[in-house]
Amino acid sequence: MTLLERPTDRVGDVLTFSGDVAVEIDDLRRPVAVFLPGRRRTVDLCVAKPSDGIREVARRSVARARGHWSDPVIVTDGRGTAVGIVPVARLLERLAAGSGQPAASATG
Repeated sequence: MTLLERPTDRVGDVLTFSGDVAVEIDDLRRPVAVFLPGRRRTVDLCVAKPSDGIREVARRSVARARGHWSDPVIVTDGRGTAVGIVPVARLLERLAAGSGQPAASATG
């Protein structure tokens, strides 16, 4: 399973992705905001590099304000240019697949 989802299109300063998600970018293609169905987010953007570890990205994702936990993670290259997104559900699926730990032992 590939975590990174690349843009399906670019319209002006907006990169579009499947599932009605879009990322607004500035003149240098750096992420400015994420558009989700019915809302636009300009704060608590979670940004990661392709080389960042899955656990670290998950920690950063949940360190955001509670209402932003499920917002996609925006992936950038070394220059800060937006190259794609990682939906949080996909990130959690990858973490769960690698755990191998029974749910009961994870709770206490």
